[in-house]
Amino acid sequence: MAWSQTTVVRDEARALKRFKTQMQHVQNSEEDLEKKRKHYVDVVKAFESALALLNDRVRP
Repeated sequence: MAWSQTTVVRDEARALKRFKTQMQHVQNSEEDLEKKRKHYVDVVKAFESALALLNDRVRP
């Protein structure tokens, strides 16, 4: 294998590793975002539930 081919092979291997790392980062970011979304949905439900309880207490 010529030295020029070695450089190409090494660059391709580095590019593949970089791509895999970027894909993993994106996947982790999407998972974190989904966890935050679910948490906020749960918080809103809790506030709605608390508000409903307060409204029921106020009414005679």
